Amino acid sequence: MVNKKVKSFLLSAILLFSCLLMTLLSIPNTMTVHAANIEINGGYSDVLEDLQDNESFNPDEYEIDQNDFSLNFITLAESSDREVFVYVYQPCTSRGIVATTINLSTGIHKNLSYKNYKLKLINQRGVFYKYLVEDLAVSDEEIRYYEISSIYRKWDGNLDDAEAESGTISEVPFAVAKQYILRGYDDNISYSCNDVDVITVTDKYVGFVRYDDGYTGSPGMGFAWHSPGSDSHFIAFSTDKPIDKLMEADVFYTSQSYYWHSGYLGIAGGESYGEIQENYAYPTYKDRVELQVGHGFGYYKYSWDRIQTVDEFIATEDREFVYNCGIFNVRTEVKMTDEGLQDLKGKDWVIRFAETEFSDFRQSMGVGAASGPSDHIKRSTIVGDVTILRLQFETDGIVYNLGVVDNKMTGDGIPDNYTETTFELTSAFKTFIAILLFIVLLLILWPVLPYIFMFFGWLLKGLWKIITLPFKVFKSSKKDKRESQHDSQQEKQKTDKKKK
Repeated sequence: MVNKKVKSFLLSAILLFSCLLMTLLSIPNTMTVHAANIEINGGYSDVLEDLQDNESFNPDEYEIDQNDFSLNFITLAESSDREVFVYVYQPCTSRGIVATTINLSTGIHKNLSYKNYKLKLINQRGVFYKYLVEDLAVSDEEIRYYEISSIYRKWDGNLDDAEAESGTISEVPFAVAKQYILRGYDDNISYSCNDVDVITVTDKYVGFVRYDDGYTGSPGMGFAWHSPGSDSHFIAFSTDKPIDKLMEADVFYTSQSYYWHSGYLGIAGGESYGEIQENYAYPTYKDRVELQVGHGFGYYKYSWDRIQTVDEFIATEDREFVYNCGIFNVRTEVKMTDEGLQDLKGKDWVIRFAETEFSDFRQSMGVGAASGPSDHIKRSTIVGDVTILRLQFETDGIVYNLGVVDNKMTGDGIPDNYTETTFELTSAFKTFIAILLFIVLLLILWPVLPYIFMFFGWLLKGLWKIITLPFKVFKSSKKDKRESQHDSQQEKQKTDKKKK
């Protein structure tokens, strides 16, 4: 009887343990960390103290590898001061590698919207790093979402093999692909973590095409000539997932105003830069841009879609404009450069995310200074650190909305197109000039016209004689032949009569 009770107890214990084990395995893989703002020597709590708050954390599982320059996300935590921290395992401790920014969204599904947040290093213990997510405060919502696609560090030519063929890479990304769900606050907080899908940019080029009036000239009479226009900035890229239709994109980039002038006679010239601004763009496949630029001889209207295939982009940028000024036509051709076409090879999609103003003009010093001193001035905007944060796309009839793993890249600053302007007289003006020249010539030759007419009359008669001479010779030869035949017949008849 005792054996039966023992067996029954053991069986029940085994079943209970199995149920508990299955329950534990069904919980998403996560690490709960409480990052209370405990002051340690005037700073934040230590990274290891926070991580060891979770009993499942074992620091011995994280090894040092001085040849591994990656960033490996461990977990995320909120503090009692409503700050957000992230914890990162960095195997290499000898290179001074520090995480710089992180792509994070506090919305999910249809509300997925990533921002690129700066990271501030709080402290480090060996391979463990604790960072504060700057400018991100914990919301008052009972349930809070943090979806993270990637984390960045600075690009280092000694560590990183990949380098942009055109332009520069400022930061390299490492995939995180995690979604954290936090419920409650302080001691009553609960964590859960889910893996999410991301899409990775595999090939990329950042550039711009420039639109202006194409006219270049010299200042004269104290006036300035201008080439006002616009630069249209774009990303050409391919991804590790097929895309049948690209629908939406979130793009992060920086912008900085640029000013350069030569100075009069090259004196007191120089350049200056404005403050770097952070910007976000949200282009969709429905967006279409219409732009009018130009100055002086004509205005030109450009239009394009925000999202295009590479082939569509190239076809769109083969443009020609003809502006009729009455007397002459101004023909302007805008085409991609050979280098620009080469940079687009191997890419599938183009996102045209921003337009900035551009101007290039000279200003003479004083009235009538056509050949005098002038100041050559250029104004433009430098766009850099471009990265794609989110893509919504359709493949095989299914719509995906995913975070993106993409580097931060700045283009080479050279337009990927060129503008040529030529001038040609109109057909009507050419006809007018021809008639005018004929009238002038007629007036000049009027006194000698009778002699000219007589000369041409004599010339025409002579030509007529020369032309008709073969016909006269042929006619005369034919007449002589007929007369000869007639004489022969008469002679024959006479001979026949004598014989009789």
